[in-house]
Amino acid sequence: MKKLLTLLLALCLFGSAFAFADSAEDDPWFGKFDEPVTVRLVVNGAESEDGSWTWEDNEWTREWLERFNIKIEVMWNANTDEAYNTKFAMAMLEDDLPDLLVLNQKQFRELQAAGKLADLTDYYEENIYPYLKEKVIEAQPESAQQAAFVDGRRYAITTSGFGTVSRSIFIRHDYREALGEELPTTMEELIDLGKAFVDEGLAKYALILTDTVTGSGYVDMQAVCNAYGAYPGIWIEGEDGKLVYSPTTENMHTALDVYKELYEEGYIQPTFATEVSDNVTAYIKNGDIGILGSDFWVATWPLPITDEDGNVIDWDIISVPASETNEDFHVQGTGSAASISYICVNAKCEHPEAVLRLFNHTCSVNTDPELQDTEHFHTFKKDDGTEVSVHMHNPAVRYWSVPNVNTLTGWAVKEALDGNTQYLAEQPHYQQQYDNVQKYLAAVEAGDKDGIKASWGMYKLFGGVGSVFYNFYELYNNDTFIFDALTEKSEDYDRLWGSLQQYENTFYVNYICGTEDTTFEEFVQSWYDMGGELLTQQVNADR
Repeated sequence: MKKLLTLLLALCLFGSAFAFADSAEDDPWFGKFDEPVTVRLVVNGAESEDGSWTWEDNEWTREWLERFNIKIEVMWNANTDEAYNTKFAMAMLEDDLPDLLVLNQKQFRELQAAGKLADLTDYYEENIYPYLKEKVIEAQPESAQQAAFVDGRRYAITTSGFGTVSRSIFIRHDYREALGEELPTTMEELIDLGKAFVDEGLAKYALILTDTVTGSGYVDMQAVCNAYGAYPGIWIEGEDGKLVYSPTTENMHTALDVYKELYEEGYIQPTFATEVSDNVTAYIKNGDIGILGSDFWVATWPLPITDEDGNVIDWDIISVPASETNEDFHVQGTGSAASISYICVNAKCEHPEAVLRLFNHTCSVNTDPELQDTEHFHTFKKDDGTEVSVHMHNPAVRYWSVPNVNTLTGWAVKEALDGNTQYLAEQPHYQQQYDNVQKYLAAVEAGDKDGIKASWGMYKLFGGVGSVFYNFYELYNNDTFIFDALTEKSEDYDRLWGSLQQYENTFYVNYICGTEDTTFEEFVQSWYDMGGELLTQQVNADR
Protein backbone atom coordinates (compact mmCIF):
# COMPACT_ATOMS: atom_id res chain seq x y z
CA MET A 1 0.00 0.00 0.00
CA LYS A 2 2.86 2.41 0.83
CA LYS A 3 4.35 1.72 -2.60
CA LEU A 4 1.00 2.44 -4.25
CA LEU A 5 0.57 5.74 -2.36
CA THR A 6 4.08 6.81 -3.31
CA LEU A 7 3.36 6.07 -6.98
CA LEU A 8 0.03 7.93 -6.91
CA LEU A 9 1.70 10.97 -5.30
CA ALA A 10 4.35 10.94 -8.03
CA LEU A 11 1.69 10.78 -10.70
CA CYS A 12 -0.18 13.72 -9.16
CA LEU A 13 3.00 15.80 -9.03
CA PHE A 14 3.82 15.03 -12.65
CA GLY A 15 0.22 15.23 -13.89
CA SER A 16 0.54 18.71 -15.39
CA ALA A 17 3.78 17.74 -17.09
CA PHE A 18 1.99 14.87 -18.82
CA ALA A 19 -0.58 17.20 -20.33
CA PHE A 20 1.45 20.30 -21.05
CA ALA A 21 5.10 19.33 -21.55
CA ASP A 22 6.64 21.30 -24.42
CA SER A 23 9.03 18.68 -25.73
CA ALA A 24 10.09 15.06 -25.55
CA GLU A 25 13.30 16.21 -23.91
CA ASP A 26 11.35 17.88 -21.08
CA ASP A 27 9.06 14.88 -20.58
CA PRO A 28 10.46 11.48 -21.69
CA TRP A 29 7.10 9.80 -21.01
CA PHE A 30 4.47 12.06 -22.61
CA GLY A 31 6.41 14.90 -24.25
CA LYS A 32 5.94 16.14 -27.81
CA PHE A 33 8.68 15.64 -30.39
CA ASP A 34 9.99 18.86 -31.94
CA GLU A 35 9.92 17.33 -35.42
CA PRO A 36 7.38 14.82 -36.82
CA VAL A 37 8.24 11.19 -36.09
CA THR A 38 6.81 8.35 -38.17
CA VAL A 39 6.05 4.96 -36.60
CA ARG A 40 5.41 2.13 -39.05
CA LEU A 41 2.88 -0.53 -38.03
CA VAL A 42 1.15 -3.58 -39.46
CA VAL A 43 -2.44 -4.43 -38.53
CA ASN A 44 -4.87 -7.30 -38.76
CA GLY A 45 -8.52 -6.32 -38.96
CA ALA A 46 -11.17 -4.57 -40.98
CA GLU A 47 -11.61 -0.82 -41.00
CA SER A 48 -15.05 0.81 -40.77
CA GLU A 49 -17.33 0.09 -43.70
CA ASP A 50 -18.77 3.61 -43.65
CA GLY A 51 -15.34 5.25 -43.76
CA SER A 52 -15.72 6.84 -40.33
CA TRP A 53 -12.29 5.62 -39.31
CA THR A 54 -9.23 3.89 -40.75
CA TRP A 55 -6.16 2.43 -39.10
CA GLU A 56 -4.21 5.56 -40.05
CA ASP A 57 -6.95 8.10 -39.29
CA ASN A 58 -8.91 7.59 -36.08
CA GLU A 59 -9.25 8.84 -32.53
CA TRP A 60 -5.90 7.38 -31.52
CA THR A 61 -3.76 8.40 -34.47
CA ARG A 62 -5.11 11.96 -34.46
CA GLU A 63 -4.36 12.27 -30.75
CA TRP A 64 -0.85 10.89 -31.21
CA LEU A 65 -0.12 13.34 -34.03
CA GLU A 66 -1.44 16.35 -32.15
CA ARG A 67 -0.10 15.47 -28.72
CA PHE A 68 3.21 13.77 -29.53
CA ASN A 69 3.90 14.73 -33.17
CA ILE A 70 3.88 11.01 -34.01
CA LYS A 71 2.48 10.02 -37.39
CA ILE A 72 1.27 6.45 -37.95
CA GLU A 73 2.03 4.70 -41.24
CA VAL A 74 0.34 1.33 -41.80
CA MET A 75 2.55 -0.85 -43.97
CA TRP A 76 -0.13 -3.45 -44.60
CA ASN A 77 -3.38 -4.87 -43.25
CA ALA A 78 -3.87 -8.63 -43.39
CA ASN A 79 -7.55 -8.83 -42.34
CA THR A 80 -7.25 -12.51 -41.33
CA ASP A 81 -4.94 -14.42 -38.98
CA GLU A 82 -3.79 -16.73 -41.76
CA ALA A 83 -2.96 -13.85 -44.07
CA TYR A 84 -1.21 -12.01 -41.24
CA ASN A 85 1.02 -14.96 -40.44
CA THR A 86 1.92 -15.36 -44.12
CA LYS A 87 2.69 -11.68 -44.61
CA PHE A 88 4.69 -11.44 -41.42
CA ALA A 89 6.77 -14.51 -42.31
CA MET A 90 7.55 -12.89 -45.67
CA ALA A 91 8.45 -9.61 -43.95
CA MET A 92 10.92 -11.50 -41.76
CA LEU A 93 12.53 -13.12 -44.81
CA GLU A 94 12.77 -9.82 -46.69
CA ASP A 95 13.87 -7.83 -43.63
CA ASP A 96 11.02 -5.40 -44.16
CA LEU A 97 9.62 -5.30 -40.65
CA PRO A 98 7.46 -2.67 -38.93
CA ASP A 99 8.78 -0.57 -36.08
CA LEU A 100 6.51 -2.29 -33.57
CA LEU A 101 6.69 -6.09 -33.42
CA VAL A 102 4.49 -8.48 -31.47
CA LEU A 103 6.23 -11.84 -31.56
CA ASN A 104 5.89 -15.38 -30.34
CA GLN A 105 8.75 -17.20 -28.64
CA LYS A 106 10.22 -18.65 -31.82
CA GLN A 107 10.08 -15.36 -33.73
CA PHE A 108 11.63 -13.47 -30.83
CA ARG A 109 14.57 -15.82 -30.56
CA GLU A 110 15.18 -15.85 -34.30
CA LEU A 111 15.04 -12.08 -34.75
CA GLN A 112 17.04 -11.32 -31.62
CA ALA A 113 19.81 -13.72 -32.66
CA ALA A 114 19.90 -12.07 -36.08
CA GLY A 115 20.30 -8.60 -34.56
CA LYS A 116 16.92 -7.41 -35.83
CA LEU A 117 15.56 -6.23 -32.47
CA ALA A 118 16.38 -2.98 -30.70
CA ASP A 119 18.06 -3.17 -27.31
CA LEU A 120 15.39 -1.57 -25.12
CA THR A 121 17.26 -1.65 -21.82
CA ASP A 122 17.90 2.07 -21.54
CA TYR A 123 14.74 3.12 -23.39
CA TYR A 124 12.66 1.06 -20.98
CA GLU A 125 14.18 2.73 -17.92
CA GLU A 126 13.93 6.24 -19.35
CA ASN A 127 10.77 6.22 -21.46
CA ILE A 128 8.23 3.91 -19.82
CA TYR A 129 6.24 5.89 -17.27
CA PRO A 130 5.95 4.60 -13.68
CA TYR A 131 2.40 3.26 -13.65
CA LEU A 132 2.84 1.15 -16.77
CA LYS A 133 6.22 -0.05 -15.56
CA GLU A 134 5.34 -0.94 -11.97
CA LYS A 135 1.65 -1.83 -12.07
CA VAL A 136 1.43 -3.62 -15.38
CA ILE A 137 4.72 -4.84 -16.84
CA GLU A 138 6.57 -5.64 -13.62
CA ALA A 139 3.46 -7.15 -12.06
CA GLN A 140 3.69 -10.03 -14.54
CA PRO A 141 4.90 -13.43 -13.29
CA GLU A 142 8.66 -13.59 -12.88
CA SER A 143 8.99 -16.17 -15.67
CA ALA A 144 7.35 -13.76 -18.11
CA GLN A 145 9.53 -10.85 -17.05
CA GLN A 146 12.77 -12.80 -17.37
CA ALA A 147 11.86 -13.91 -20.88
CA ALA A 148 12.38 -10.32 -22.06
CA PHE A 149 16.13 -10.47 -21.42
CA VAL A 150 19.02 -11.93 -23.37
CA ASP A 151 22.44 -11.84 -21.71
CA GLY A 152 21.18 -9.31 -19.21
CA ARG A 153 19.82 -6.88 -21.81
CA ARG A 154 16.13 -6.18 -22.42
CA TYR A 155 14.92 -6.82 -25.97
CA ALA A 156 11.20 -7.00 -25.29
CA ILE A 157 8.34 -6.11 -23.04
CA THR A 158 6.65 -9.40 -22.31
CA THR A 159 3.03 -10.08 -21.50
CA SER A 160 2.15 -13.18 -19.54
CA GLY A 161 0.65 -16.16 -21.28
CA PHE A 162 -1.23 -17.11 -18.11
CA GLY A 163 -4.88 -16.29 -17.41
CA THR A 164 -7.03 -16.92 -14.34
CA VAL A 165 -10.08 -17.94 -16.33
CA SER A 166 -11.56 -21.37 -16.81
CA ARG A 167 -14.86 -23.00 -17.68
CA SER A 168 -17.94 -22.08 -15.66
CA ILE A 169 -21.08 -24.09 -15.05
CA PHE A 170 -24.31 -22.44 -16.21
CA ILE A 171 -27.51 -23.97 -14.78
CA ARG A 172 -31.04 -22.94 -15.75
CA HIS A 173 -32.53 -21.53 -12.57
CA ASP A 174 -36.13 -22.28 -13.48
CA TYR A 175 -35.36 -25.95 -14.18
CA ARG A 176 -33.54 -26.34 -10.88
CA GLU A 177 -36.27 -24.51 -9.00
CA ALA A 178 -38.95 -26.70 -10.56
CA LEU A 179 -37.23 -29.75 -9.06
CA GLY A 180 -36.56 -28.10 -5.71
CA GLU A 181 -32.84 -28.91 -5.98
CA GLU A 182 -29.93 -27.08 -4.37
CA LEU A 183 -26.89 -26.04 -6.37
CA PRO A 184 -24.61 -29.05 -6.86
CA THR A 185 -21.35 -29.24 -4.93
CA THR A 186 -19.75 -32.20 -6.74
CA MET A 187 -19.54 -33.22 -10.37
CA GLU A 188 -21.58 -36.31 -9.60
CA GLU A 189 -24.38 -34.12 -8.23
CA LEU A 190 -24.17 -31.87 -11.30
CA ILE A 191 -24.50 -34.80 -13.69
CA ASP A 192 -27.39 -36.22 -11.67
CA LEU A 193 -29.09 -32.82 -11.86
CA GLY A 194 -28.70 -32.80 -15.64
CA LYS A 195 -30.20 -36.28 -15.83
CA ALA A 196 -33.10 -35.16 -13.65
CA PHE A 197 -33.81 -32.26 -16.02
CA VAL A 198 -34.17 -34.84 -18.79
CA ASP A 199 -36.10 -37.40 -16.78
CA GLU A 200 -38.64 -34.78 -15.68
CA GLY A 201 -39.16 -33.54 -19.24
CA LEU A 202 -37.55 -30.14 -18.71
CA ALA A 203 -34.53 -30.64 -20.99
CA LYS A 204 -33.68 -32.94 -23.85
CA TYR A 205 -30.07 -33.64 -22.85
CA ALA A 206 -28.11 -33.65 -19.59
CA LEU A 207 -24.91 -32.39 -21.23
CA ILE A 208 -24.01 -31.58 -24.82
CA LEU A 209 -20.92 -31.79 -27.01
CA THR A 210 -20.00 -30.92 -30.58
CA ASP A 211 -17.58 -32.50 -33.04
CA THR A 212 -14.77 -30.57 -31.29
CA VAL A 213 -14.85 -32.12 -27.85
CA THR A 214 -11.86 -30.26 -26.38
CA GLY A 215 -10.60 -26.74 -26.84
CA SER A 216 -14.00 -25.25 -27.69
CA GLY A 217 -15.03 -22.68 -25.13
CA TYR A 218 -18.68 -22.88 -26.13
CA VAL A 219 -19.17 -26.45 -24.92
CA ASP A 220 -16.56 -29.16 -24.53
CA MET A 221 -15.32 -31.76 -22.05
CA GLN A 222 -12.96 -29.54 -20.07
CA ALA A 223 -15.21 -28.91 -17.05
CA VAL A 224 -15.95 -32.59 -16.52
CA CYS A 225 -12.33 -33.56 -17.18
CA ASN A 226 -11.06 -31.04 -14.63
CA ALA A 227 -13.46 -32.44 -12.05
CA TYR A 228 -11.76 -35.81 -12.38
CA GLY A 229 -8.22 -34.44 -12.44
CA ALA A 230 -7.64 -34.39 -16.20
CA TYR A 231 -6.66 -31.28 -18.14
CA PRO A 232 -7.23 -31.36 -21.91
CA GLY A 233 -4.44 -30.01 -24.08
CA ILE A 234 -1.84 -29.26 -21.41
CA TRP A 235 1.26 -30.72 -19.80
CA ILE A 236 1.39 -31.26 -16.04
CA GLU A 237 4.05 -32.33 -13.60
CA GLY A 238 3.92 -36.01 -12.67
CA GLU A 239 4.79 -37.55 -9.35
CA ASP A 240 8.38 -38.07 -10.52
CA GLY A 241 8.79 -34.37 -11.38
CA LYS A 242 8.69 -35.05 -15.12
CA LEU A 243 6.15 -33.48 -17.43
CA VAL A 244 3.39 -35.69 -18.75
CA TYR A 245 0.68 -34.87 -21.25
CA SER A 246 -2.46 -34.88 -19.10
CA PRO A 247 -4.79 -36.49 -21.70
CA THR A 248 -2.61 -39.62 -21.61
CA THR A 249 -3.25 -40.17 -17.89
CA GLU A 250 -5.77 -42.49 -16.29
CA ASN A 251 -7.78 -39.49 -15.07
CA MET A 252 -8.68 -38.72 -18.68
CA HIS A 253 -9.77 -42.33 -19.09
CA THR A 254 -12.14 -41.84 -16.15
CA ALA A 255 -13.62 -38.66 -17.63
CA LEU A 256 -14.12 -40.31 -21.01
CA ASP A 257 -15.96 -43.20 -19.37
CA VAL A 258 -18.33 -40.69 -17.73
CA TYR A 259 -19.21 -39.30 -21.17
CA LYS A 260 -19.40 -42.77 -22.71
CA GLU A 261 -21.97 -43.83 -20.13
CA LEU A 262 -24.01 -40.66 -20.62
CA TYR A 263 -24.01 -41.26 -24.36
CA GLU A 264 -25.07 -44.88 -24.00
CA GLU A 265 -27.94 -43.85 -21.73
CA GLY A 266 -29.16 -41.18 -24.17
CA TYR A 267 -28.25 -38.17 -22.03
CA ILE A 268 -25.98 -36.70 -24.75
CA GLN A 269 -27.23 -35.95 -28.25
CA PRO A 270 -26.71 -39.04 -30.48
CA THR A 271 -25.43 -36.95 -33.39
CA PHE A 272 -22.93 -34.79 -31.46
CA ALA A 273 -20.06 -36.13 -33.57
CA THR A 274 -21.37 -34.17 -36.57
CA GLU A 275 -22.73 -31.12 -34.75
CA VAL A 276 -21.21 -27.64 -34.55
CA SER A 277 -21.67 -24.46 -32.52
CA ASP A 278 -24.87 -23.47 -34.36
CA ASN A 279 -26.49 -26.62 -32.98
CA VAL A 280 -25.48 -25.59 -29.45
CA THR A 281 -27.10 -22.19 -29.90
CA ALA A 282 -30.32 -23.85 -31.05
CA TYR A 283 -30.35 -26.22 -28.06
CA ILE A 284 -29.96 -23.28 -25.66
CA LYS A 285 -32.64 -21.14 -27.28
CA ASN A 286 -35.07 -24.06 -27.56
CA GLY A 287 -34.66 -25.01 -23.89
CA ASP A 288 -33.22 -28.43 -24.77
CA ILE A 289 -30.33 -28.06 -22.35
CA GLY A 290 -30.25 -26.90 -18.73
CA ILE A 291 -26.52 -27.23 -17.98
CA LEU A 292 -23.54 -25.77 -19.85
CA GLY A 293 -19.82 -26.08 -19.10
CA SER A 294 -18.66 -23.04 -21.02
CA ASP A 295 -16.40 -20.01 -21.22
CA PHE A 296 -17.42 -16.76 -19.52
CA TRP A 297 -18.50 -15.04 -22.73
CA VAL A 298 -21.56 -17.28 -23.01
CA ALA A 299 -23.15 -14.98 -20.42
CA THR A 300 -23.21 -12.24 -23.07
CA TRP A 301 -24.05 -14.46 -26.06
CA PRO A 302 -26.17 -16.44 -26.75
CA LEU A 303 -27.44 -15.72 -23.24
CA PRO A 304 -29.58 -14.15 -22.07
CA ILE A 305 -32.65 -15.73 -23.60
CA THR A 306 -36.20 -14.70 -22.82
CA ASP A 307 -39.54 -16.42 -22.43
CA GLU A 308 -42.63 -15.65 -24.51
CA ASP A 309 -43.45 -12.69 -22.25
CA GLY A 310 -40.04 -11.10 -22.71
CA ASN A 311 -38.75 -12.05 -19.28
CA VAL A 312 -35.09 -13.03 -19.05
CA ILE A 313 -34.63 -16.70 -18.20
CA ASP A 314 -32.11 -16.72 -15.38
CA TRP A 315 -29.14 -19.08 -15.14
CA ASP A 316 -27.18 -19.85 -11.97
CA ILE A 317 -23.41 -19.80 -12.40
CA ILE A 318 -21.04 -21.88 -10.29
CA SER A 319 -17.39 -22.88 -10.51
CA VAL A 320 -16.56 -26.31 -11.84
CA PRO A 321 -17.15 -28.68 -8.90
CA ALA A 322 -14.71 -31.47 -8.09
CA SER A 323 -15.60 -35.12 -8.35
CA GLU A 324 -16.13 -36.67 -4.95
CA THR A 325 -13.24 -39.00 -5.85
CA ASN A 326 -10.75 -36.17 -6.55
CA GLU A 327 -8.67 -35.19 -3.53
CA ASP A 328 -6.30 -32.88 -5.46
CA PHE A 329 -8.75 -30.67 -7.34
CA HIS A 330 -7.67 -27.95 -9.75
CA VAL A 331 -9.28 -26.04 -12.59
CA GLN A 332 -7.45 -25.38 -15.80
CA GLY A 333 -6.26 -21.82 -16.39
CA THR A 334 -5.17 -20.52 -19.76
CA GLY A 335 -1.75 -20.16 -21.32
CA SER A 336 1.79 -21.29 -20.60
CA ALA A 337 5.30 -19.92 -20.44
CA ALA A 338 5.58 -20.97 -24.08
CA SER A 339 2.70 -18.67 -25.05
CA ILE A 340 4.23 -15.43 -23.75
CA SER A 341 3.97 -12.50 -26.19
CA TYR A 342 7.08 -10.45 -26.90
CA ILE A 343 6.49 -6.78 -27.69
CA CYS A 344 9.60 -5.53 -29.44
CA VAL A 345 10.96 -2.68 -31.53
CA ASN A 346 12.71 -3.06 -34.88
CA ALA A 347 16.46 -2.41 -34.63
CA LYS A 348 16.10 -0.11 -37.65
CA CYS A 349 13.54 2.10 -35.88
CA GLU A 350 14.97 5.62 -35.58
CA HIS A 351 12.93 6.50 -32.50
CA PRO A 352 12.19 3.53 -30.23
CA GLU A 353 11.10 6.04 -27.59
CA ALA A 354 8.23 7.08 -29.89
CA VAL A 355 6.89 3.51 -29.91
CA LEU A 356 7.05 3.44 -26.12
CA ARG A 357 5.20 6.78 -26.04
CA LEU A 358 2.23 5.03 -27.68
CA PHE A 359 2.28 2.39 -24.93
CA ASN A 360 2.33 5.06 -22.22
CA HIS A 361 -0.63 6.85 -23.71
CA THR A 362 -2.73 3.72 -24.21
CA CYS A 363 -2.14 2.60 -20.64
CA SER A 364 -2.71 6.04 -19.15
CA VAL A 365 -6.12 6.66 -20.73
CA ASN A 366 -7.58 3.18 -20.26
CA THR A 367 -5.90 1.71 -17.17
CA ASP A 368 -4.33 4.38 -14.96
CA PRO A 369 -6.91 5.64 -12.42
CA GLU A 370 -5.22 9.07 -12.22
CA LEU A 371 -5.02 9.72 -15.97
CA GLN A 372 -7.92 7.73 -17.40
CA ASP A 373 -9.99 9.07 -20.27
CA THR A 374 -12.12 6.05 -21.08
CA GLU A 375 -14.93 8.23 -22.41
CA HIS A 376 -12.79 9.18 -25.40
CA PHE A 377 -10.48 6.17 -25.72
CA HIS A 378 -12.46 3.12 -24.62
CA THR A 379 -16.18 3.39 -25.34
CA PHE A 380 -17.72 6.53 -26.78
CA LYS A 381 -21.47 7.09 -26.76
CA LYS A 382 -22.98 9.00 -29.67
CA ASP A 383 -25.91 11.40 -29.33
CA ASP A 384 -28.28 8.67 -30.52
CA GLY A 385 -27.08 6.35 -27.76
CA THR A 386 -24.99 4.14 -30.05
CA GLU A 387 -21.75 3.00 -28.42
CA VAL A 388 -18.48 3.05 -30.36
CA SER A 389 -15.67 0.73 -29.17
CA VAL A 390 -12.88 3.25 -29.65
CA HIS A 391 -10.32 0.99 -27.98
CA MET A 392 -10.65 -1.38 -30.94
CA HIS A 393 -9.40 1.34 -33.31
CA ASN A 394 -5.94 1.42 -31.69
CA PRO A 395 -3.47 0.18 -34.34
CA ALA A 396 -0.69 -0.43 -31.81
CA VAL A 397 -0.87 -2.57 -28.64
CA ARG A 398 -4.47 -2.07 -27.49
CA TYR A 399 -4.35 -3.30 -23.93
CA TRP A 400 -1.98 -2.54 -21.08
CA SER A 401 -3.97 -3.97 -18.22
CA VAL A 402 -3.14 -4.96 -14.69
CA PRO A 403 -2.64 -8.75 -14.76
CA ASN A 404 -5.86 -10.70 -14.21
CA VAL A 405 -7.86 -7.47 -14.22
CA ASN A 406 -11.22 -9.17 -14.84
CA THR A 407 -10.70 -11.57 -11.94
CA LEU A 408 -9.70 -8.71 -9.66
CA THR A 409 -12.69 -6.71 -10.90
CA GLY A 410 -14.91 -9.54 -9.68
CA TRP A 411 -13.46 -9.00 -6.20
CA ALA A 412 -13.63 -5.18 -6.32
CA VAL A 413 -17.26 -5.10 -7.45
CA LYS A 414 -18.25 -7.60 -4.77
CA GLU A 415 -16.57 -5.41 -2.16
CA ALA A 416 -18.36 -2.34 -3.51
CA LEU A 417 -21.71 -4.12 -3.38
CA ASP A 418 -20.92 -4.84 0.28
CA GLY A 419 -20.35 -1.11 0.85
CA ASN A 420 -16.57 -0.99 0.42
CA THR A 421 -16.56 1.33 -2.60
CA GLN A 422 -13.06 2.73 -1.98
CA TYR A 423 -11.49 0.00 -4.12
CA LEU A 424 -13.31 1.14 -7.25
CA ALA A 425 -10.88 4.06 -7.62
CA GLU A 426 -7.92 1.71 -8.10
CA GLN A 427 -8.84 0.74 -11.68
CA PRO A 428 -11.14 2.29 -14.30
CA HIS A 429 -12.31 -1.23 -15.11
CA TYR A 430 -13.56 -1.72 -11.56
CA GLN A 431 -15.78 1.35 -11.76
CA GLN A 432 -17.00 0.51 -15.28
CA GLN A 433 -18.21 -2.92 -14.30
CA TYR A 434 -19.68 -1.72 -11.01
CA ASP A 435 -21.71 0.80 -13.01
CA ASN A 436 -22.86 -2.00 -15.34
CA VAL A 437 -24.00 -4.07 -12.36
CA GLN A 438 -25.88 -1.07 -11.00
CA LYS A 439 -27.68 -0.71 -14.33
CA TYR A 440 -28.95 -4.27 -13.96
CA LEU A 441 -30.06 -3.78 -10.37
CA ALA A 442 -31.86 -0.56 -11.30
CA ALA A 443 -33.59 -2.29 -14.22
CA VAL A 444 -34.76 -5.10 -11.93
CA GLU A 445 -36.13 -2.61 -9.42
CA ALA A 446 -37.94 -0.72 -12.18
CA GLY A 447 -39.26 -3.87 -13.81
CA ASP A 448 -37.62 -2.79 -17.07
CA LYS A 449 -37.53 -5.98 -19.17
CA ASP A 450 -35.40 -4.47 -21.93
CA GLY A 451 -32.98 -3.02 -19.39
CA ILE A 452 -32.71 -6.34 -17.59
CA LYS A 453 -31.93 -8.14 -20.84
CA ALA A 454 -29.36 -5.53 -21.89
CA SER A 455 -27.46 -5.65 -18.59
CA TRP A 456 -27.94 -9.29 -17.50
CA GLY A 457 -24.73 -10.54 -19.07
CA MET A 458 -22.42 -8.05 -17.34
CA TYR A 459 -24.25 -8.65 -14.06
CA LYS A 460 -23.61 -12.37 -14.37
CA LEU A 461 -19.95 -11.71 -15.10
CA PHE A 462 -19.26 -9.18 -12.34
CA GLY A 463 -22.26 -9.04 -9.97
CA GLY A 464 -20.64 -10.23 -6.76
CA VAL A 465 -21.10 -13.66 -5.17
CA GLY A 466 -22.16 -16.18 -7.78
CA SER A 467 -20.83 -14.16 -10.72
CA VAL A 468 -18.28 -15.62 -13.13
CA PHE A 469 -15.32 -13.45 -12.23
CA TYR A 470 -15.90 -13.47 -8.50
CA ASN A 471 -15.95 -17.25 -8.75
CA PHE A 472 -12.63 -17.04 -10.58
CA TYR A 473 -11.30 -14.73 -7.87
CA GLU A 474 -12.13 -17.30 -5.21
CA LEU A 475 -10.40 -20.02 -7.25
CA TYR A 476 -7.38 -17.72 -7.73
CA ASN A 477 -7.30 -16.77 -4.04
CA ASN A 478 -7.45 -20.43 -3.04
CA ASP A 479 -4.66 -21.39 -5.47
CA THR A 480 -6.98 -23.73 -7.38
CA PHE A 481 -5.78 -22.91 -10.89
CA ILE A 482 -3.39 -25.22 -12.70
CA PHE A 483 -1.51 -24.07 -15.80
CA ASP A 484 0.18 -25.70 -18.73
CA ALA A 485 3.73 -26.52 -17.58
CA LEU A 486 5.13 -26.27 -21.12
CA THR A 487 7.98 -23.75 -21.26
CA GLU A 488 8.93 -23.79 -24.93
CA LYS A 489 8.00 -25.35 -28.25
CA SER A 490 10.54 -27.03 -30.50
CA GLU A 491 10.36 -27.27 -34.29
CA ASP A 492 9.25 -30.87 -33.81
CA TYR A 493 6.48 -29.63 -31.55
CA ASP A 494 5.20 -27.22 -34.19
CA ARG A 495 5.44 -29.93 -36.83
CA LEU A 496 3.69 -32.70 -34.90
CA TRP A 497 1.24 -31.00 -32.59
CA GLY A 498 -1.58 -30.41 -35.06
CA SER A 499 -1.80 -34.03 -36.18
CA LEU A 500 -1.55 -35.29 -32.60
CA GLN A 501 -4.44 -33.09 -31.52
CA GLN A 502 -6.53 -34.17 -34.48
CA TYR A 503 -5.92 -37.82 -33.63
CA GLU A 504 -6.76 -37.12 -29.99
CA ASN A 505 -10.10 -35.49 -30.80
CA THR A 506 -11.02 -38.27 -33.25
CA PHE A 507 -10.33 -40.93 -30.66
CA TYR A 508 -12.38 -39.15 -27.99
CA VAL A 509 -15.39 -38.87 -30.30
CA ASN A 510 -15.19 -42.50 -31.40
CA TYR A 511 -14.59 -43.74 -27.86
CA ILE A 512 -17.63 -41.92 -26.49
CA CYS A 513 -19.80 -43.09 -29.40
CA GLY A 514 -18.46 -46.64 -29.24
CA THR A 515 -17.74 -46.65 -32.97
CA GLU A 516 -14.31 -48.24 -32.70
CA ASP A 517 -12.62 -50.91 -30.61
CA THR A 518 -9.47 -48.95 -29.74
CA THR A 519 -8.96 -48.98 -25.99
CA PHE A 520 -7.70 -45.99 -24.05
CA GLU A 521 -4.39 -47.75 -23.47
CA GLU A 522 -4.01 -48.34 -27.21
CA PHE A 523 -4.80 -44.68 -27.88
CA VAL A 524 -2.04 -43.60 -25.50
CA GLN A 525 0.46 -45.91 -27.17
CA SER A 526 -0.51 -44.66 -30.62
CA TRP A 527 -0.17 -41.06 -29.44
CA TYR A 528 3.37 -41.78 -28.29
CA ASP A 529 4.18 -43.64 -31.51
CA MET A 530 2.94 -40.73 -33.65
CA GLY A 531 5.45 -38.33 -32.08
CA GLY A 532 4.22 -37.91 -28.52
CA GLU A 533 7.19 -39.82 -27.16
CA LEU A 534 9.63 -37.49 -28.93
CA LEU A 535 7.86 -34.42 -27.61
CA THR A 536 7.74 -35.86 -24.10
CA GLN A 537 11.52 -36.36 -24.22
CA GLN A 538 12.05 -32.81 -25.48
CA VAL A 539 9.85 -31.05 -22.93
CA ASN A 540 11.70 -32.96 -20.19
CA ALA A 541 15.19 -32.36 -21.56
CA ASP A 542 16.16 -29.91 -18.81
CA ARG A 543 14.27 -31.54 -15.96
